[in-house]
Amino acid sequence: MGLNNMEKSYIEIDAGPWLTCDGDIEVCVYLGEACEPNHTSKVSLKELVDRELEGMIPGVIPGSGDTKSGSIAEYHKEDVKRLLESLRELYYYAGARAEELGCE
Repeated sequence: MGLNNMEKSYIEIDAGPWLTCDGDIEVCVYLGEACEPNHTSKVSLKELVDRELEGMIPGVIPGSGDTKSGSIAEYHKEDVKRLLESLRELYYYAGARAEELGCE
């Protein structure tokens, strides 16, 4: 088959995050017209918070567990406040939204 006779093929890829009832974020990847995901990956909100906060410690690789060697850098203190405020707002939003949708 020569280069001029090659046909193009396309495949649809769909990936989207979902928040589970257990507080995990699950990403499912669908290839083509599949009814079931071809790949699923899950990470907990706690793990994401740990990674974010550990990433604010100079010299620490997030997720390494080596957090005894330092503390959050002074220049990240405002970032921590913003993160905590964002999570607090999300908590109240989720409660209000659940109530709005009929869960008291």
